[in-house]
Amino acid sequence: MKKLLVVEDDNLIGENIKEYFEINDFIVKLATNGTEALEILQVFKPDVIISDMMMPLLDGNLLLEKIRENKSTSLIPFVMLTARVDTADKRNVMNLGADDYITKPFNFKDLFDAVNSQIKKNSQVKKHIVEESLSSLQHWRNVANHEIFTTLNVLQNIINVIKIETPIDTEIENIFNLSLRRLKKTLNKLMLISGVQELNNNFTHYKSTFINKFIDDTINDCFRLYNKKVNIQKNINLPDEFFCREYVLLVLSELIENSFKFCDNNTDINIAIGIINSNVIIEIDNCSSNIPSDFTLNNKPFYQPDRIVTEQQGLGLGLYLINTLVNKYKDNLVLDINNNIVKYTWTCISNH
Repeated sequence: MKKLLVVEDDNLIGENIKEYFEINDFIVKLATNGTEALEILQVFKPDVIISDMMMPLLDGNLLLEKIRENKSTSLIPFVMLTARVDTADKRNVMNLGADDYITKPFNFKDLFDAVNSQIKKNSQVKKHIVEESLSSLQHWRNVANHEIFTTLNVLQNIINVIKIETPIDTEIENIFNLSLRRLKKTLNKLMLISGVQELNNNFTHYKSTFINKFIDDTINDCFRLYNKKVNIQKNINLPDEFFCREYVLLVLSELIENSFKFCDNNTDINIAIGIINSNVIIEIDNCSSNIPSDFTLNNKPFYQPDRIVTEQQGLGLGLYLINTLVNKYKDNLVLDINNNIVKYTWTCISNH
């Protein structure tokens, strides 16, 4: 329903306006002066404000000034009521930022039309802003994807060309490739969190061989990155081919990497993946004797608990992004910490 704030010190006029708009399906709040109106605006955000000009404590002009100075109320359409008909008064009110000016005595139908006209105009302005913002964002997405990832791919290709002409030490090549993948992953997270890229909800065709290789590559990267002695126990029970949401790879890599970050040396990391009742179930657990007390799925972006103690790498965006996916697409992610065992369980709708 449309919402209206009426500011009028004449009780009879105020009640009549309130009753007329309520009959026409408006939610109406009534204030008898500008000070009272400002208090109401702290908890009530109307689509339009109708205010008398001459009032005690805080008149309509001062009320309008304060409303326009406040970011949370500055864009609310404002219709001024006054018995004055002087052109200078009208010009002054409009210069202060009023959207319309109605003289007393007035016809309720005229006032009703004026309010609906302001609601319609404001809606069109908001729609235009959203459309322009989406258009600009789409352009920036295209530019950012091209400028950032094309450059990184060129670097990769240069190394491949150099290898043809000159042998490159295997360890140096591995370090370069690992660093390049980390950079791509970091940039991808930043683009996701900024809205330049979207967390994609599309269903994608996967082969179990591809998922297995992706897990192995992620594990190998983690071994090089975190330099920990860890036993990996895998139980991958997937059909040869299946469909799953595209972001399953992001979830897999983040949960595996998080397990490496916090696990103890010479312990196990258990990875189990299967499909049950058309749901992909990913379970990953590890042993961590120094898991931070504030370790949770609901931390803000860029937050890393006890980074110095646990020697974490990265930006602190992984779990935040996964939790965003869960909330946006109605998946399920559970974090369970019990007797130093940290276990993630992620459930996603699938089709196979």
